[in-house]
Amino acid sequence: MTSFSRRIGSKRFSVAAAMLVGVGVAGCSSSTASGPTRTSQTRSRQTSTTAPTVFPSRLPGAHTLPDGKQYVVVARKRIILPTELGRAPVDPVRSMGQNVLLTASGPWPHQLFARSSSPIVFTNLTTVPVTISFVSYPVRPHVVPPDGGTWSWKPSGLISLAYKDSATHSYGNLSVNMFP
Repeated sequence: MTSFSRRIGSKRFSVAAAMLVGVGVAGCSSSTASGPTRTSQTRSRQTSTTAPTVFPSRLPGAHTLPDGKQYVVVARKRIILPTELGRAPVDPVRSMGQNVLLTASGPWPHQLFARSSSPIVFTNLTTVPVTISFVSYPVRPHVVPPDGGTWSWKPSGLISLAYKDSATHSYGNLSVNMFP
């Protein structure tokens, strides 16, 4: 090894070491007297208390019948909530099945993994009509009637696409024949 390559190598090492030390110092700095431990504990507490309110495991306002089925009341009308595989409620974040619930806070689930052999059913749990518009996919927008109204769509093939609901301007994702 020449003296030139040794000089370049040592400079690279010292620059990399300085960057690592700088990152370590920046990550540990705190302007309060309580120190970095208290700051990180506060952050973890905030995360754990806000997560359930963003993605509740149960639809707000849902009631359970003696047979275990859940329902919501929309415009004085009792609407039985669909389940996946006949027993599992629709998860707000990710669900495997054929149901999308259009709620006042956006579509449930955010990501649906569905099969093309059965239609995907959109159920409107709001008091206003909701238009479903597919993003960059050749299906015309469709209006889902309010108060428990439904619209079914049977996709074909292997598809991953996004849709938008007009009530909350929220997006959902459909992955057809793509299971995690």
